[in-house]
Parts: sequence; C-alpha cells; structure tokens
Amino acid sequence: MRLLATLLLISAAATGQIPMQSWRIHFSAFEAVNIVEANGIVSMAAKNGIIQYDLQSNEISTLSVTSGLSDKSISAIAAESKYIILGYDNGNIDLIENNTITNIPWLKRALISGSKTIFNILIDENIAYLSTGAGLLEVDIAKKEISNTYVPYSGAVVQDMVIYKDSIFLATSSGIYVAPKNGAFLNNVDNWQPVAGLPNYINNGNISAIEVFDDNLIIALDNENFQQDTLYKLTPTGVLSNYYESSVTIRNVSVKNDYLIVSRYANTQIFDTDDNLIQSIFDYSFGPPPAPAGATYLDGTLWIADINNGMVSAKDPFSNNKQIYGNSPFLDGCYKIDITKGKVAIAGGGLTGNLKNIFARRGIYLFEDESWTNINSRTHPDELADTLNWDIISVAVNPRNTEEVAFSSYSKGGLKIVEGETFVGQYDQYNSPLEGQLNNEESMIIPDLKYDKDGNLWMVNAGVQPLKVLTKDGTWHTFNLGARANNGFPVRLLIDSRGYKWVAINGLGIVVYDDNGTIDDPSDDRYVTIDDSKGSGDLPSAEVKSIAEDIDGEIWIGTADGIAVFYSVGSIFNGGFGDADASQIIIFDAEKEDFVPIFDKVTVSSIAVDGGNRKWIGTTASGVFCMSPNGKTEILQFNSDNSPLVSNSIVDMAIDYESGEVFFVTDEGLISYRTDVTSGDNSFSSVKVFPNPVRPEYKGVITIEGVGYESQVRITDISGNLIYQTVSNGGTILWDGNRLTGERVQSGVYLVWSAQVEGKGKNVAKILIIN
Repeated sequence: MRLLATLLLISAAATGQIPMQSWRIHFSAFEAVNIVEANGIVSMAAKNGIIQYDLQSNEISTLSVTSGLSDKSISAIAAESKYIILGYDNGNIDLIENNTITNIPWLKRALISGSKTIFNILIDENIAYLSTGAGLLEVDIAKKEISNTYVPYSGAVVQDMVIYKDSIFLATSSGIYVAPKNGAFLNNVDNWQPVAGLPNYINNGNISAIEVFDDNLIIALDNENFQQDTLYKLTPTGVLSNYYESSVTIRNVSVKNDYLIVSRYANTQIFDTDDNLIQSIFDYSFGPPPAPAGATYLDGTLWIADINNGMVSAKDPFSNNKQIYGNSPFLDGCYKIDITKGKVAIAGGGLTGNLKNIFARRGIYLFEDESWTNINSRTHPDELADTLNWDIISVAVNPRNTEEVAFSSYSKGGLKIVEGETFVGQYDQYNSPLEGQLNNEESMIIPDLKYDKDGNLWMVNAGVQPLKVLTKDGTWHTFNLGARANNGFPVRLLIDSRGYKWVAINGLGIVVYDDNGTIDDPSDDRYVTIDDSKGSGDLPSAEVKSIAEDIDGEIWIGTADGIAVFYSVGSIFNGGFGDADASQIIIFDAEKEDFVPIFDKVTVSSIAVDGGNRKWIGTTASGVFCMSPNGKTEILQFNSDNSPLVSNSIVDMAIDYESGEVFFVTDEGLISYRTDVTSGDNSFSSVKVFPNPVRPEYKGVITIEGVGYESQVRITDISGNLIYQTVSNGGTILWDGNRLTGERVQSGVYLVWSAQVEGKGKNVAKILIIN
C-alpha cells in the first residue's frame, strides 16, 4: 500500500523543473486505452499512465510508476464514487482509494499459462469483476483481495461481462456464457452455459463487448477484418437486431447515464433509449481526425480517449470541441536521443536485437520548455507519407540553431531535416551520396547522426563509404574508412573535442577518422582501425555499442563485453604498436576473490557523462549505473525493482546539462531522473537558487545551480560567518538549510560564495530563509 504522489503537470510547466533526485515518465497520451468519470474527475488511461481532469478546477494531473502506480502497460480502467481500479496487460491490479494505491498482484504472480491481460472491469457495489485472458476474477474491494475466479470453459478468454436479470453474462472469444449471479459453485465450468437461442455466428464468435442498455443486451461481434464488426441488440424476449445497416469497426462500447456510447474506427456515437442517434463526433476543429479508443458522456459532453489526439472533450464535431491534454510524445516507443541546449530530440523508431526492422511509423518527438512537438505521418502527412516514415532510428539537434533537427531512417525515409516543423531538406540516393542497401536500393541504413560545433551534419550510412557529411553550406562529402569498413554495418558515431570521428562498425570495432579540419581536402586525412586484438586496440569485444567523451577528453567505449577507456587519445595516431590499446578499469570482486574489469561480461548499450564527469552506464539487462569520474566507485544504481525505471533494458541515454536531467530510452518507453549535477559555469553568469525565498513549510533541499565545475562553495551569513561549505558536483550543490554542526539556520539572508578550488571566490547569490 502506497500513498499517492500526484505530479501536477501545470506545476512542471510553470517552473520548467522537476525536483532534484526525482523521476518522471514521459508517457504517451496517444496510447489511449479508455476513459471514465466519477465524482467530477475524468480519468483517461493510457498504456503507461493516467491523465486526470478536474471538471471543477480545470486542473490536469497524471499518475504513473513515478507517482505510485505499481506497473506499466495499463489495459483497463473503471471508476466509481470511491474507487478507481486499473488492470494491466500482465494481470496486475491497482486499487486507488482516498489517495492510497493498493496493489493486488495475485493474477500477475499466478503460475498459469496463456494471457493474463485484463480487458474490462465492472464495479458492482463492493465487488469488482475483472474480465481477463485467464477467466473472470472477482475482487472484494473492502478486503482488497481476489475472492473468486470463474472459467466458463477450458482456456476461456473473457473479454467483458455484465450482470443482467440476476445472471452474469460473459463475452468470450467463443461466444456468450451465462450463469446465475448467486449460483453455487460457479468456479465449476459445468455451471456455465452458452446463451440459448442465439445463432451460431454469435455462439461461436469473438464477442469483444457486452453491455446492458434500457433492459436489453448490447453485443459487439468482432471480426479480424477491417470494418467487419457488428453491433447487436438482444431484447428480453430474444429478438436480435443490428444497430447498423452495414458492418463497421467497433473499438469500445459503454453505457453512461442512460446513453449508449459506441467508439468506432473514426467517430464516436451516442444513442438514447429509443435507439435515436443523438450525436456523432466524426471530426474536430483541431488536429488529426478522431480515432476513439473509448468515451464517456456527462452533461451533454463526450469525453474521448483518442489515439490521435489524447484526451478530448466534444459537444459537436464542428466547433464545440477541444483537446484537453495531448502534451506528450506521440507513442511510448523510442530508440535514440539527442539533447542540445535544453532541446530534447527523440527518434521514435527501433530495431530488433539482431538489427532488423520493426516497421514502426512513430516519427520523432521534440521536447523543449516542457512542451512536446511530434513530427510523423499523422501530423505531417504531406512530408511524411507512410512509405517514407518507417523506422526513424537516429536524430540530431544543430548546436548553432536548435530549431534545426535532422533525423534518419533504417528504411525508405532517408535523411530529413526540419527547422521548427518546416521541412528544409530531404535526401536519399537520388539527390545525395547516400547509399541504399545491397539488393534493396530503395532503402538505406543511416544508424547515427551528429552535428559538429560548426553546424556540419555527419552521419554513418551502411555502404561502401560509411562516413558522410552534409556541410552547413549544403555540400556533400564522403570518406574512405578503409577496406575493412567498406560495406560494414556502422552503429554509432561520436565527434570528440579534437574533431576526430569515432565510427563503430558492428563486429569490426571502431574506425577513428581525422579530417584535419579540412573537410573538402582529403589529402591530409588519416584513420586508424581499432579492434579487439592486442596491439590494435584490445577492446573487450569488437561489438561496440556506445562511445562517449568525458570532461577530461578521455574516450569511453561500451561493448558487448564491458567497458574500455582511451586515456591518451593522441597515441591512437602517433604511438607505436600497442600504444593505441584501450585500458580496462580493474576492481576487486569480493565474490570471485579476484581482480576483474568493471562490467565484465555485461553488454553496455549506452554511456553518458554528466557535469561532474560521472559516468552513467546503461546496460541491456541490468538497468543503469552512475559511476565516479574514474569509473571505479558505484554512486547510484537504478533498476526496475529499486526505482521507477520502467525497464532494465537501456537502449540509449542523454543528459540535459542545463537542468541535470538524465533521459533514459528503454524498450518500454522514455523516463528521466533529475540529478544534482549540471554543467559548470566558471563565469558564474547564471547562478540560480530554488526555492528562494525558503518558506517555513518547505522541508526539502535548497538547490544552487550554475556555479563553476568542481568549485569551492561557501555559504555565509551577512556578517561573513561560515555556515556551510562543500565542493560542487559539476555546477550544482544541494544545501539542507543547516549549519555545519547540524542545526537549522535562523531566518535571514545568506550569501553564496563560489570559486575554483583555489582562490578567494566571489559572491554569486543570496538566499532568504524564513523560519
């Protein structure tokens, strides 16, 4: 049982900050599941969180794993005056009551085969009925436990249920089954029977929904073919009639306040008890067309969980409608990330573990000033036709103009560049040196992109010449990386502070290329190939997964078998045999009673370096580690068991150096954690203190941001008496408001002094504390 910690989005938008050492999951509002209303609160379930709208205050809040939910992949939601109940794909259950979340994991933990997905939930007084892939579950809400399980036939998939005329009717993948609500031994399959008198196409059909409306049963018959579903009404006298003259696609059926609500493929319809169609929301005055996953009806307004638009309210399709909430990534899936000067850009595509297409059409997601912008085939159909929007796997932000973002595909999309939301460049094999795949010239593989400090766009492209650049003046150049790299599969690109290009080639290692600062003159260029053999790099593995440069100019390499570091990068080109070999960091393993390399036998998928030169290490199976600057000491370790991290499989990672927020791209979505480390500012030009003033009710830490890298920071009172001192993590320090001796300081003004470790320092900020 956990107290509910609701994160108000309006608060985050107002401050542009989340608290230090806190998490937030950036879940998609467009992964809509269903929507319900109770006690003036509209709650829309998306796959990885809930969006709630208070009808009285107009406030929006969210719930997710970072604010108390026990799981991700929500599949069902129900609400009554006192409760909200959530069901998940894996059978997990959350009961929310009076700002407390109680987890009921019985089905999730049950040792049963087949699907455990919870499809629908019906609350009947103090009992909740859950329709699942493993039968019908009865939950005693007061006791917060499973009280019964019912299976109408062997292997039954129960997709919905109703209580009708003192009987329980189950909508299953093989027709409708019924049993007396208060009948004995309902856990015996022999006590459940198919509904008599129905035609075989219903008795044997896949029934996706069943509702009671005006003393009739409403039955949705699902067909796997598009626009072939049927909605029936069954009267108490056994008369079966069709709601529609032709077949349709039905996504959801619900009843609210004597109205039948049908969510179809592209519209939401409301029927009254006389079967009159009183409203059809087939369009909006904003955004893409409707794609409802579910809806509820209150006081003449439809509240819609929309796959294209998030949470929507609508009274008519022409003007009286609006998007309530859609400030989120387009979908939860993502693959690569780049952050430059506070601009976060995410490639929404993906690849399988063996580098095969997943045929995702998610486009890219951009995040800046707490606002999301999505660019994909739905939002920009003219520029991103479906055939040109597959598998966007890399993205880069131009440091000279953060409005310019480039992104590339693993398919037919090629390379595209936008400024804002306007397409300013689209390149493929027809108008550039980009190379198509062997025997599939229409598709090209561009796994990584990077802008250099001058605004030139570098990329790796599978082909004869894997390294290419589009200069800021629009000129293309290609570079020869040697015979071993020709037609190789490049996976990563790093441009270091010297201008060297580090190109990771799958199964080969790394080619380090130096163009000597003359892109258009190849005569002075040089390169060296680094692999896993001694004398030629001595990498732990030739499968290089990640590359990063730290504050000291050292290059950290993540491989399929641990980490290696190049401490003296100059020796790569200028040293003798073996001088270019990487070093491994050796620590003592108490269990093995021996010295071993850190992350030995661990696949390191991503590495990021924060403002304090600490190394953030992402792995494919063990979550994230924050290591000391030398890599020998573990400072933090996050996994899905000890933190809100949604998955232990980290795909990519990047740090917003302005805020200290670390973004983790996982196979289950995007999540971030705000550290106490930002990049240092040795000029102290933008020192920030928050909160300031510090009021009596505030009990958290005081954050001082924007001091110099690893600088000496002192806090004194107005008279110059030393109150507190420390050395900054990057450009940030945290102060608890206490003296060095542990007592709380008195009300007053306190001065922050900062300098490099040696030197007198200068006054950079004032803090007002009110006790």
